[in-house]
Amino acid sequence: MDKLERLDAFVSELGLSQQELENWVISRIKTSHETLIPTALPIVYKRLQEFYVLSGLDMTRKEDVWGWLLPSNIVMKKARGADSEQEMMSWYGVKDYAESHIFNGKTGHLPYSDQLIKIWLPEIEVKARSTAATLNENGITAEDESMNACWCAEEKMSNCAQTFMLYSSQISLGYKPYDMDRILLQF
Repeated sequence: MDKLERLDAFVSELGLSQQELENWVISRIKTSHETLIPTALPIVYKRLQEFYVLSGLDMTRKEDVWGWLLPSNIVMKKARGADSEQEMMSWYGVKDYAESHIFNGKTGHLPYSDQLIKIWLPEIEVKARSTAATLNENGITAEDESMNACWCAEEKMSNCAQTFMLYSSQISLGYKPYDMDRILLQF
């Protein structure tokens, strides 16, 4: 039995899914010192419908940078607005977007307001701004000055949902068909 056959048998024995195995491999890919730039928060990369995280900015994967990782497995998009027509910024669009993506084998959802209140502390906001600055310094457009509002999971009435104001750490209500500035997803 050669090495690859033994590896296949071992993976089968552990019951690892293809996604779990890919995430494990990606997390262990060696990057050279010159390509990995330290950031205040871990960087979230997107490949197809899946997110993966590295501890810094990998310059060989610049085109895959989606945002950064906050505590509680909440990911923040690097810039406000949609990247494509498929990525709508209404509550419905962001909810669908979250549910169509995977991180560490889990399907995404909108973050809950109580989670955002717990994690969006001044030191995390400073780290987010610092991470955005590092991305900008390395040719990746990231916004820190527009830490405005994002959708939360909680629905209020059939046409409203909670929003979280990043600039004031306050909860508000938003009309679901309207667009919010930032995308935050939780896994």
